[in-house]
Amino acid sequence: MVDKDRVYYLYFHEKMKVSEIAKAENVSQPAITKILKRFPEYTVEKERRKEENRLKHRRQIAIYVNQRRKKLRAEQREE
Repeated sequence: MVDKDRVYYLYFHEKMKVSEIAKAENVSQPAITKILKRFPEYTVEKERRKEENRLKHRRQIAIYVNQRRKKLRAEQREE
């Protein structure tokens, strides 16, 4: 059986992903999610992580777009 306190610690304190915890504990991802859903702060943490990933993705897109624009401008100058 999986230690609920350990799952809690790994997810909330070590900031591990559900898949990483499942692999470390040798159980399925749904089993870990089921344990985490018992904690009231899980939904808040899940939404916080989603927003963090959205912002990270937007920054990565902005960097890509800027690099692409610079490359296109450089190519136009060469012509």
